[in-house]
Amino acid sequence: MARYMELTIEQGTTFGKKFIVKDANGDVMDLTEYAANAQMARSYYWHAPYSTTLANRVVPMIATITNPTAGEIMLAMSAADTAGLRMEQQYVWECEIVPISGPSSRDRVAEGIAFVKPRVFKPNAS
Repeated sequence: MARYMELTIEQGTTFGKKFIVKDANGDVMDLTEYAANAQMARSYYWHAPYSTTLANRVVPMIATITNPTAGEIMLAMSAADTAGLRMEQQYVWECEIVPISGPSSRDRVAEGIAFVKPRVFKPNAS
């Protein structure tokens, strides 16, 4: 079962969040032979056929396995990417791991809600 986490992303700032992946027994999972992927969307149903292009429906997040033997994954977004998020919008997100040897299986390891906090100042404002 995927770990549930709520994230707060401040619009226009660099975002980063680390978490540890554990197996069903609560033991840290060795991620040495895995790659990680993560993304956000404005709703679980945002992928419906009547939606516009994929770029308008899904927001990629950078998911990096930073310490494989400790089961550590880092989620990240650049300041430019967070600046493009809708203000005061709630997103759903998920992170999955895929075996490097061949993506025959995908396991969702974390999921949740991401809240976007708007900025008072516009980026590059003096």
